[in-house]
Order: sequence, then C-alpha cells, then structure tokens
Amino acid sequence: MEQLKLAWVYRFWIAVGIVALMPIVSYFVDTRTLADKAEAQATDLKTKKGLLEKGAQGANPNDEWASAVNALRDTLSSKVDVAWVDLYKKQVDFMTWPKEVEAEYVAAGDKGAATVVDQNTKLTYQVVYASQYKDLFKIVDPVDQKGKGLVQLDPKILEPYIKPWSQEGQNPPTVPEAWLAQEDIWLLRALLSVVARANQGSTRVQESTVKRIAEIHIGGLTAVDDQSKAKKEQLSPRGDAQAGPSGGATGREIKGTLYRQIPVYMKLIVDQPRLLEVLAEFSNSDIPMQVRQVSFTEIPINVRHDARLMALLGETAKKSDVTQKLGSAPAKDDEFFQMAELDVWARAIFYNKPPQVEKEEAAAKAEADKVKAEQTKAPPATPGGANQ
Repeated sequence: MEQLKLAWVYRFWIAVGIVALMPIVSYFVDTRTLADKAEAQATDLKTKKGLLEKGAQGANPNDEWASAVNALRDTLSSKVDVAWVDLYKKQVDFMTWPKEVEAEYVAAGDKGAATVVDQNTKLTYQVVYASQYKDLFKIVDPVDQKGKGLVQLDPKILEPYIKPWSQEGQNPPTVPEAWLAQEDIWLLRALLSVVARANQGSTRVQESTVKRIAEIHIGGLTAVDDQSKAKKEQLSPRGDAQAGPSGGATGREIKGTLYRQIPVYMKLIVDQPRLLEVLAEFSNSDIPMQVRQVSFTEIPINVRHDARLMALLGETAKKSDVTQKLGSAPAKDDEFFQMAELDVWARAIFYNKPPQVEKEEAAAKAEADKVKAEQTKAPPATPGGANQ
C-alpha cells in the first residue's frame, strides 16, 4: 500500500519516462521492418533480372510465335488457292460460248484487250446469239397452247434480256457487250435449270414442284436483297438496269478479289409442301448461288381456282369426248390448293481467273507458239542443192 502511494506521488515522472522511451523502441522496430521490405524487394528484382538475362541469351519467344503464325497463314492461303482454282475450272465448264466464236471471245477476255475480234466473228455471234435465247425455253419445258409442258412461262419474262443489237440490220456488239450478253445467257440457264431440276420426274404441270415462273431479274434494284439495300452497297448497273442515287444498292455486281457477286431474283409459284426442295436446288446451281432472302405467301383462292381451270382446259383439249363441264372439278384437295408464291433473292458468284490458271495458260500458249514456229520454219537446204 505504501508503494502505491509512492508511485502516485511520482506519477508525473514515471509518465515522462515512458513517453521518452516509446520513440526509441518505435525507431528500432520500424527500422527492422523497412530493412526486411528492402531486402525482399532487392531479392525480387535480382530474380527478375536473372530471368531477363536468361531470356536474352536464348531464342526470342515472340519470333517463334510470329514464325508459327506466318506458317499457318501460308498453309491456309495455299488451301484457298487450291479451292479457288477448282471452283473456277468447274465454272468454266458451264460458261460456254457458241462453238463458232468460242476461241476468239475467250482469248479476247471480257475487256477485249487480249486480242482483236474481227468483224466477221462479231457478225457470227450476232446471229448465233438468238439461237441461244430460243434454247433457254427448252430447259424448263414450258406449257404450250395444248396444255402440254411442266411449267407456265410467259415469253415476255425473258424478253428484257434480248439485246437490241441482235435484231436484223443492227451493228454487231462490241467485245464487252458480247461478254455481258453471254453472261446473261449463263445466268438465265442457271436459274431456269433450278426450276428444271425441281420439276425432274414430273410428266405434267399438275405434278410439277414449280408450276409457274412469274418473274426473273438479273441485277438492278429489284434483284438486290433488303440487307444489301440497308447497307447501301454500291453496285454498278447491269444490262437495262438504271443506276440509282449514289450509295444505293442498285446494280449489277459486287466485286472482290476472288469473285464477283451478281444479284438475281426469281418469283415462282410452287407446291408449298415441296418449297424447301426448290430452295435446295438454288444451292445445287451450275453457277454457285447464295440465297440471301426468301419470302413466301399463300396464293389467294381465286387465283388457285384459275390455275386449276387452266389445267383442266389443257386436259380436256386432249380428249375427243368431253363429258365434263369446263371449270368444274371434283371436290378434293389437290395440288392447286397447296400453291404458294415464293420470292428468292440470291447472289450468283462468278470466280475471277486465279493467277495460277493465268500462268498455266500463258505457259501453254508459249509452248503452242513455239511448236507452231518450229513447224513454219523452212527445211534446211540440201547440200549442193543450189547448184543442181
């Protein structure tokens, strides 16, 4: 008890001593902590320095990565080139010219810069072009006046693609004009072949998958799908298609390095349950086609009745004893009650000539010219022949 009283008397000096001692203790504690942190950081920096020095002595990982990427790029590029050549050669087999003018126009190219096509060849093409147009109708076997055939096709649908220069008395087309006209023939062949394959196996229009071809458009605003219009893709006018305002998707083709895309459009009257079969035939087209937009609607009942009546007229025209009143039909659900209108917007793809093919053709031409030159050389003179 006496000790506590003594401590209380000297409480001030005891407090002063404790306060004076605390900075000294704190100094040594903080110094040790800072020293430990400094030593740890020094060790970490030393380790990183060692790793950097070790990395500098060996191969740079970034160079190895870049080399691997370049090798992969070269491999993929070679595969693209192989596919490009293959697709181009398949396309060439379908894109044929009349035999009478094929060699001259193929050699000239679509710009007419490689060779000069003589006037007689141009006149020949002017004549044979019309026969190609007539042959287009044979592809789909259109219904005639007697009701025979597989699909209804109004000749006026193809009339816009008859070139004015094909008429008698007109000047023959230039080389670029002839190429454009022939390209139209190829596209029309491909589109009509879609219908022909869809109707394969049919014996009459009632059995056909595609019952009528209502419209065909190549290039122009009508043939461009809504997505392209929204993107305002600038296309060049094609054929009779008029150029639209700047920035409008209004024309003939979209150009790229490997290929050109030409918008096409078809409106068909089809058997609705087999609609997907028709779309599949676009994918099987002789000219590659990418379907971009599809729309289909049910045909109004009165239109279906009219189509049925036309078919009945064709059938009764074949019979000598008509006992059934024209326009009447058994009350049953037949193919005309399942008709639908199908609108298809697609892109026909024309592959540009690959550099590899150009090299092969140039080498083949050089070899042919060499052989021809050797054949035209005069035979060596016989020794002493000049004196005989």
